[in-house]
Amino acid sequence: MVHISRHFAALVFGSLALVCGLVVTPAPAGAVVNTGTVIPSPSPSWAENPLNSVSCVTSTWCVAVGYQKPNGSPQNLVLMYDGTSWTESAAPNVDASWDAMFSVSCVSTTFCVAVGSSGTDAVTHVISWDGASWTTVESPNVSGVDSYLGGVSCLSTAYCVAVGLTRGGNGVSKPLSMVWDGVAWGLETPPDVTPGNNELTSVSCVSATYCVAVGTYDSAGTQATLAMVWDGTAWTAVTIPNVGSGANTLSDVSCVSTIYCVAVGTYDNAGTQASLAMLWDGTAWTAATSPSVGEASELIGVSCVSATFCTAVGLSYAGEDVPVLVMLWDGTSWSVLSGGTAGISGGLTSVSCDSESTCMAAGQTGWPSVTLTVALTETAVEPVTSTTTAPGTEPLAPAFTG
Repeated sequence: MVHISRHFAALVFGSLALVCGLVVTPAPAGAVVNTGTVIPSPSPSWAENPLNSVSCVTSTWCVAVGYQKPNGSPQNLVLMYDGTSWTESAAPNVDASWDAMFSVSCVSTTFCVAVGSSGTDAVTHVISWDGASWTTVESPNVSGVDSYLGGVSCLSTAYCVAVGLTRGGNGVSKPLSMVWDGVAWGLETPPDVTPGNNELTSVSCVSATYCVAVGTYDSAGTQATLAMVWDGTAWTAVTIPNVGSGANTLSDVSCVSTIYCVAVGTYDNAGTQASLAMLWDGTAWTAATSPSVGEASELIGVSCVSATFCTAVGLSYAGEDVPVLVMLWDGTSWSVLSGGTAGISGGLTSVSCDSESTCMAAGQTGWPSVTLTVALTETAVEPVTSTTTAPGTEPLAPAFTG
């Protein structure tokens, strides 16, 4: 079974049904996500339209990024959500042969940063949103190797951290990191854990002196989990466990403080992919048991609002179908969200929560692939009452608002 990452590979599925839903009501204070509904989103390319990352400032303002293939070559794809609908936003490309965005981070409706790579001889590509348009921002590269950015986390217009990897002619990957100071991006080289492959896929910052990045490294020919901490000056690798004796990978991380982060990915459970979740308490990482779903499952994106609420997304496998996977963390255990998601086929690669009751997830479904966005919200369970409904009428669906 092929490992699927939101950063450096596209999701590929067979002909899967896209189930379109209506948007649900805003949640009262203190409520938590309990249902998911698809929000239609543009798919400009006839072939591939994967969304790799989403970032929401509020429940009525989000940005999702990925790529499309208008002429057979990947070009940047940016969608923006206004609380009612998604629309495509013009995004700059710097290479006609390859341009793709893998991660986006927004701090306001007037400042977002998206990162990825350009060109067949890959170089980093960064674009920035100023409230009116997207522009390319000059970014550094490591000389003589391909450079990819797969994750970014911004705290303000003057501070962002991006991570990824470089790959030389020998095929060996090395971790890559750069920091934005409000004026320019500067390289900050993370250490290698082993002489083999070392890759960072995601980063989450809570201050200019504290960020956590995760990824994978080659441990005697087997993929193993990788975690690093940034103190504002240097990256330090920290010990993180692996589950079982097979491959372990981490795709995403979300931190709410220096003593609380959640990372998600997948591990090899006797030859089958299983969802993987790790918890960081500021001192050590521990594995948190997550439910097994379908024949196999994978967590790809995570977003935490607090130590008692995180949402993780991915996909599972059920015969010929690939149902989306949504899990909720309450500070003690993971549970699978089933409300509204049972009929949605595809893969969710990223999620962004602005509260415990409103999240937005993004990914793709079908082949040729189309964009997939799912609003995760709380809906009140109303008592059953006897009512009379005129034939042919349907209940109204309020807008997704916070």
